[in-house]
Amino acid sequence: MAIFHLSMQNIGRRPDRCPIGMAAYRAGERLEDFDRGKTFDYSHRSGVLFAEVRLPPRGDPRYADRQLAWNEVKRMERREDSRFAREINIALPHELGLDDNIALMRDFIDSRLTARGMFADFAIHAPN
Repeated sequence: MAIFHLSMQNIGRRPDRCPIGMAAYRAGERLEDFDRGKTFDYSHRSGVLFAEVRLPPRGDPRYADRQLAWNEVKRMERREDSRFAREINIALPHELGLDDNIALMRDFIDSRLTARGMFADFAIHAPN
């Protein structure tokens, strides 16, 4: 039986956290922070079953590129107290297969986030 879990936190400007590094880790990819000239390489990371960027209905298709999207978010949010993103951590029912969990997440994201003009970068990880 699935145990429900949802937690949310804001991702803001802090010296010890970089939204590009966080996105690279969650997606298990290699992304470059254009401002710092730093590369975050988590392509060797195991356990990432699926990762995708979802755009609003009239969103610019260029931002389906995770690296471009996060660098643009960081470039646009210049204030010291900027909030780059909200991280939402959801436990998916392991009784469902990967395809069903992907469909479940796409439906949640499209109805709650992209329908309101936000883009979403999500990843599904293997259970611990």
